[in-house]
Amino acid sequence: MKKITLSLLALFAAGFAFAQSNDDVTIQLGMENEAYVTQIGWRNDNDITQIGMSNEAYVLQLGNLNKNTTLSIGDRNLSLVSQIGDGNTNSTYQFGNANTGWVDQLGTSNQSTQLQVGNRNVGYVDQDGWMNVSAQVQLGNDNHAYALQDGILNISTQYQDGNVNYALADQEGILNISTQTQLGDQNTAIASQTGILNQSTQYQEGNWNEAYVEQLGLFNTSEQTQIGGGHNVYALQIGINNSSRQEQYGSLNEAYAFQLGYNNTSSQLQVGWLNDAYATQVGNNNTSTQAQLGNYNFAYVNQDGSYNSALQLQLGDSNTAYIHQDGSYNGATQLQFGYSNTAIDLQYGYVNQSTVMQLGANHSHFGLQAGALNTMVVYQSN
Repeated sequence: MKKITLSLLALFAAGFAFAQSNDDVTIQLGMENEAYVTQIGWRNDNDITQIGMSNEAYVLQLGNLNKNTTLSIGDRNLSLVSQIGDGNTNSTYQFGNANTGWVDQLGTSNQSTQLQVGNRNVGYVDQDGWMNVSAQVQLGNDNHAYALQDGILNISTQYQDGNVNYALADQEGILNISTQTQLGDQNTAIASQTGILNQSTQYQEGNWNEAYVEQLGLFNTSEQTQIGGGHNVYALQIGINNSSRQEQYGSLNEAYAFQLGYNNTSSQLQVGWLNDAYATQVGNNNTSTQAQLGNYNFAYVNQDGSYNSALQLQLGDSNTAYIHQDGSYNGATQLQFGYSNTAIDLQYGYVNQSTVMQLGANHSHFGLQAGALNTMVVYQSN
C-alpha cells in the first residue's frame, strides 16, 4: 500500500511539473542576431524566428498562458515584448530593415498584432487591463504608430501605407473603438477616448493631412475623412451621444467641431481649396450642417441651448456665412450660390426662423431676431 501511494505521488508530481512547463522555440538564421527570453509562470509560450543580420528580440513573460510570436526577416530589426498577467497574446511580424516593434501587456487576455513591411517603422502598444485589442499594420518607411489602452475591451486599429505617417490612439475606459487609416505620406492622426463606447474613425488619403479627435463621455461618435493634401480637422466631444462627421476633399481645408452636452449632431463637408468651417454646440439636441463646395469660403455656427438647427450651404468662392443661436428651437438656413456673398444671422430666444438665399456676387445680409416666434425670409440675386 505504501509503495502504491508513493507511486501515485510520483506520478502526480510528474504531471504537475509537465503542466507547469513553459515553452520556447527560438530560431536564428544569419549573423549576429540576438534573442533574450524570460518565462516565469505556467504554460507560457514563445516563438522567435530571426532571419538576417543583427536582429534583436527581447521577451518577458510573467504569469500564465501568455503567448508571443516574433518573426523578423531582414537586418537590424528590434522586437520588445513584455507580458505580465494571464492569457495575453502578441504577434509581431517584421519584413525589412531597422523596424521596431514594442509591446507592453499588463493584465488579462489582451491581444496585440503588429505587421511591419518596409524600413525604420516604429510600432508601440501599451495595454493595461482586460481583453483590449490592438492591430497595427505599417507598409512603407519611417511610419510611427502608437496604441495606448487602459481599461476593458477597447479596440484600436491602425493601418499605414506610405511614408513618414504618424498615428496615435489613446483609449481609457470600456469598449472604446478607434480606427485610423493613412494612405500616403506625412499624415498625422491622433485620437483620444476617455469613457465608455466612444467611436472614432479617421481616414486619410493623400499627403500632409492632420486629423485630431478627443472624446470624453459615453456613446460619442466621430468620423473624419481627408482626401487630398494639407487638410486640418479637429473634433472635441464632451458628453453623451454626440455625433460629428467631417469630410474634406481637395487641399488646405480646415474644419473644427466642438460639442458639449448630449445628442448634438454636426456635419461638415468641404470640397475645394482653403475653405474654413467652425461649429460649436453647447447644450443638447442641436443640429448643425455645413457644406462648402468651392474655394476660400468661411462658415461659422455657434449654438447655445437646445433643439436649435443650422444649415449653411456655400457653392462658389469667397463666401462668408455666420449663424449664432442662443435659446431653443431656433432654425436658421443660409444658402449662398456665387461669389463674395456675406450672411450673418443672430437668434436669441425661442422658435425663431430665418432663411436666407443669395444668388450671384457681393450680396450682404445681417439679421437679428430676439424674442420668440419671429420669422425672416431673405432672397438676394443679381
